[in-house]
Amino acid sequence: MAAHYASRIEGLGAVGGGGFLESGHCLRQNNHALRLIFDGDPRRGIPACASCHGPAAQKLGASSLYGQHAAYIERQLAAFAQGARQNDINQQMRNIAVQLTPDEVHTIAAYYDGKKSAGTRER
Repeated sequence: MAAHYASRIEGLGAVGGGGFLESGHCLRQNNHALRLIFDGDPRRGIPACASCHGPAAQKLGASSLYGQHAAYIERQLAAFAQGARQNDINQQMRNIAVQLTPDEVHTIAAYYDGKKSAGTRER
């Protein structure tokens, strides 16, 4: 199978219809929020939001970020960063949230807030 895909000149086709909101993102992505959401920040040890919450921000066993209000996401990240919210096993969200800048929190929250109408069309 690897030989077949390696021989394809045009590469792999685009992901579509599977609930994935974005595809083809990498660490060279210009949008900082998308880099954090899909790639994280390895220098700071921050995993991608999508690694736990899923590429479509909905994954069994993790809080759904899909279509949440930006203000709600910002409040929850602040609560994790301040230690007021402690329902994350092994403190993973607290460890991540404390490292995020206010601008990063705002851009991530705005991204997921903006996915309300887009997500209903893709399902």
